[in-house]
This record gives sequence, structure tokens and C-alpha cells, in this order.
Amino acid sequence: MVGCFGLMDDRHHARVPLDRLTTSHVCLTASALWRAGLMVEGASGTLQTAHGGCQITTREGRIFIDAFPVRIADHPHLRWKIFLCPSCSEIRHKLFRVDGRWGCYRCHRLTHASRHHDRMLPNLHRVKRLRRKIGAPEMFSPIARCERRQHKSIAIEIRKLEMALLDHLRVNVCSVLKKRHERRSSRS
Repeated sequence: MVGCFGLMDDRHHARVPLDRLTTSHVCLTASALWRAGLMVEGASGTLQTAHGGCQITTREGRIFIDAFPVRIADHPHLRWKIFLCPSCSEIRHKLFRVDGRWGCYRCHRLTHASRHHDRMLPNLHRVKRLRRKIGAPEMFSPIARCERRQHKSIAIEIRKLEMALLDHLRVNVCSVLKKRHERRSSRS
């Protein structure tokens, strides 16, 4: 549908600075360190990230990331270890380095990019995910018939969500055009 005035390309709002997004910072995941064998007592190694390398050492119930101590604990449901945030002591799966300090996204007041991605269009992510699930990736394209019950229910949900999306776009486009017309007529 044409006429949504750039809202479809709205990948990142200027209201959210890039340094507040989690994707802008080095992130360590407990499961990745566990799989690499670095969460076991006495382990040490270097972990390469996109922003450089980190020297990691584990001893005395702590993991030292470039000499920065982070406590670790047993996961409540799984067999591996997880982080305790150095700032709030909450159980965390991921830690982020901001200004040389490690902590969870809440302590650093970070936000996830997905909360600001295509936010002007309700349920857009859900429609895209459902379409990928049934193999029809193009928005508003016809969905091939399938006799599987789950496929039918997903196709019905996609149709409802896309109709709501079209209604949303139509209302927004019409209101924008109406306001523009009113502004131009008031100037004359």
C-alpha cells in the first residue's frame, strides 16, 4: 500500500539515542560462555567480540571479564551457571559493557531495538513472523491453500491482522491528508 509517508522505513526513532540500544554495546551471554567452557571453575580464555577481545577467568565463584569481577550462580532450572548483575545482584542471562562497567540492561538504562522498530504499525512483527512460519514472506500476498489445521488457523489470523493493518494505515493516511488539506485551505 502506498501512502504511509515513510512509516514503513522507520527503523529507528531519533527519540532514542543509539547509545541507549543494547545492540550498541558489547554483550556477554551466560549460555555462550558455558558452551565455550568458560563458566567452569579455573577456566580462562579470550573471547572475541565485534568490539574487540575480552580476557575471561573463572575462580572462587566469580568470573573476571578483563579483571572486572562478576558473581555467578547456578541457573534455577538448567544445569549451567548464570550471572548476578554487579549493580543490582539480580539473576541475568546477559551483561552489557557500558563505559567500561558491566551490568544488566536495566542498570545501564538500555532498551532493546525491537521496542522501537516499526512501532507505528501495530502487529507488523507478528504478521511477518506468522508469514515466515507458513512460508509466505511477502506482506499482503495470497497464501497457498494447505489442509493442515494449524496452517489454516495461522492463515486466518494473518488475514485478520493484515485487515487491521490496512484499516490502521487507511485511517492514518486519511487523517494526515485531511490535516494537510485544512492547513493549506486556511493559508489561502
